[in-house]
Amino acid sequence: MAREEEGIVRTARYALRRTWFTWGVVPLAVFALLALLAGSAFATSTENANQVHDPFTAILAVCCLVFLVAFSLDGHWTGAERIAKRLGGDPKDEAALRRIRGSDSGQQAARIMRDAAAALAIMGGVIAAGAIAALWAGSGLSKAVLLLLLAAIYHLFLLSRHRDYEQIIAAATSGDLLECIPKKHQHEDGAPRKRDANRQ
Repeated sequence: MAREEEGIVRTARYALRRTWFTWGVVPLAVFALLALLAGSAFATSTENANQVHDPFTAILAVCCLVFLVAFSLDGHWTGAERIAKRLGGDPKDEAALRRIRGSDSGQQAARIMRDAAAALAIMGGVIAAGAIAALWAGSGLSKAVLLLLLAAIYHLFLLSRHRDYEQIIAAATSGDLLECIPKKHQHEDGAPRKRDANRQ
């Protein structure tokens, strides 16, 4: 890896970790603390309501839906083909993809990834907020903790995706975005890539 590419990837890695911590871990910790502090109060004030109706299933369904939507958006927002389009390239045009290179392309790709990572982390905060909603509705602290665990799993998933983000940023810097794009996005009509056609 060239020195320029290493510097851009290192800077992007730091920005991604900071974004994940600021918009993901900190809100999760705040909601967890609020849940622990308010758990006993909510349990006492809604003890009778608990026996009549517990909306936890609905709250859990909403949180799971947010998880699934974020999972889908992650693949859409941070896919190499979308990054290529944002950088002015056509995922089906090898020559255009090869022209996407240099520090400017790498830094622009890093900004796109950072913005996507922030939006996805905020969606994790929505899942964590479900714990407070569960307490307010009288579902009890134990069920609120389950939602906090779901939010924690979500944020671990986001953290695991950072390596893929960094690879795409490095590819945008070195001119290798083509290798990061699935073949179905390169040539949906089944035509061979230009260099393969030349060999024939």
